[in-house]
Amino acid sequence: MKEIRLISYLHIRRIIGWLGITLSLVLWLGNFITAHISTVKPSISHYYYSSMGDVFVGMLFTNAFFLYSYKGFDKTDNIITNLAALFAVITALCPTTPENAKAIYTGQIHLFSAGLFFITLAIYSLFWFTKSGEEKTMRKIYRNKIYRSCGVIMILCITIIGVFIVIDSDTINSYHTTFWLETVALCAFGTSWLVKGGTILTDEIK
Repeated sequence: MKEIRLISYLHIRRIIGWLGITLSLVLWLGNFITAHISTVKPSISHYYYSSMGDVFVGMLFTNAFFLYSYKGFDKTDNIITNLAALFAVITALCPTTPENAKAIYTGQIHLFSAGLFFITLAIYSLFWFTKSGEEKTMRKIYRNKIYRSCGVIMILCITIIGVFIVIDSDTINSYHTTFWLETVALCAFGTSWLVKGGTILTDEIK
């Protein structure tokens, strides 16, 4: 029974990881195929207004479902993943402000919830994935370095996005800075969950 539960959790972690890593690519490629638009949007969230709008919302809801389904080792563990799931749902339900439009209240809610989503997941990588109930193996030490690196990358990306939004909105729109920083943050998020799911650096069975 314990073995079945372990395999289930590994699969959930891997699904969450792949959803994070592939989100940007799926949205860009889908928009290119269906609408023949090769340029990226100003941000991942702006794909809500593209031919991939339903896919964007669907992938966020799917991610939220698996985050909510994932149960950690203690109550605090569960609260953090449940909060991440909630922020993902709010991000999906409250669209960002459309391009070249005045700010709308749902756009403000979207920015706030998206930022909290990444921060929550960064905290999870930094402090919960690095926990160990047993003696740390060399591979566990390597995995912890990856978790911490991914957490730091996510926080840095969100911080830089916030700074650009406040002081230089023209640059962030001209170079699609938000899209690329969000993509990096999602790849970091996905990588940490894939590692936790045993995709790489698993402990050797003695």
